[in-house]
Amino acid sequence: HPQLLINSAIYDRNYAGAGSAVNGTILYIDFTPLEDIASNPEMQLYNRWLQQVSPGAQMSYFGLFAWSATRLAVQQMVKLGGQLSRPAMIASLKTVHAWTSNGLHPAMDVGGKRPSPCWRFVQLQNGVWRNYGGGYTCGKTISSR
Repeated sequence: HPQLLINSAIYDRNYAGAGSAVNGTILYIDFTPLEDIASNPEMQLYNRWLQQVSPGAQMSYFGLFAWSATRLAVQQMVKLGGQLSRPAMIASLKTVHAWTSNGLHPAMDVGGKRPSPCWRFVQLQNGVWRNYGGGYTCGKTISSR
């Protein structure tokens, strides 16, 4: 039984519902697990708006990052006010170096065009993603030495 670590693209209910064949899967993720909604006010806000526009819709990895990107864009537009233009928006985004979208994910260097160096792990246990090994681990994940 090989142990395989998979990235977060399969973090969804369809995969989780596939039964015993996928039980025990471990994912590395760069965001707060959706199962942590009770302790994350920003995720609660994302879900409230999701339910307003599409009742019954399920939160997702892709939706979480779409919410984060939209929040960042709106925040920067408001900051620019009447000076909003494409060059001003790009310049403003270059100043953002620790974007977390109020705790939806670890800090990302948007201005430096670098993703977060932090990951955490979740394991599928009987159809539910559960924390595996604690919180975020930050640093280089690949060594070229």
